[in-house]
Amino acid sequence: VGGLGFTVLLELWHIRETKRLSLQAKIVLVTSAALIAFGGASLLVLEYGNPETIGDLSLVHKTAGALFTAMTARTAGFNVVPTGSLTEASLFLLILLMFVGASPGSTGGGIKTTTFAVLLLGCWRTIRGRKEVEVADRRIPTEQMAKAHTIILLALLWVAGVTLVLLYTEGLPFLDTSFEVMSAFGTVGLSTGVTQELSSFGRLVLALSMFLGRLGPMTLALALGQRRVRPPRIRHPKERIALG
Repeated sequence: VGGLGFTVLLELWHIRETKRLSLQAKIVLVTSAALIAFGGASLLVLEYGNPETIGDLSLVHKTAGALFTAMTARTAGFNVVPTGSLTEASLFLLILLMFVGASPGSTGGGIKTTTFAVLLLGCWRTIRGRKEVEVADRRIPTEQMAKAHTIILLALLWVAGVTLVLLYTEGLPFLDTSFEVMSAFGTVGLSTGVTQELSSFGRLVLALSMFLGRLGPMTLALALGQRRVRPPRIRHPKERIALG
């Protein structure tokens, strides 16, 4: 619930009076539900026969464990199964979920569900050949598309850079290192058990990732949104380049 964001919770609390939800609330709820369903179903399949996690449980408990793990990777950071015993495919899936994280104005980190949704909507717009992003009878401004791309790119560059540094300084396996970095960036708190093996430098880098992961995307979005850009005095001619 804390991962939905306080503004969305407030809208849901007054839904009987307002009879409507904002576009942000709709995107947050739909994206969160989709991530929970996709993550839970994927983890159920990937861990179904793993006796060290949910393999020996009943179907009901397997489903509950998979759903809980999919949700906690984006918000709380608690675990009901030993994270270090998950399969490599499951760990990689959790890395992706931790990168997306929770929603704006929530208690979670990551790039946020709305940023991820705007990226997907922008890709769908390009595939369909549309000039604007339209969803739920609303148009998303083009400048917000650019902000979403910037946030995602900077987050990827930071995570990739920290992972590269720790791989060089710590000498740990790639997947374990990537998981630790993404868990720190998403302020999740999950670990495969290698945290205590890190050097003082490695722990300092992870601590910095926690700080930037929690404040970075939000601060960047606010900075981009409040900054006033003067129109250029000269407008250069357009020229297309090959992409893809």
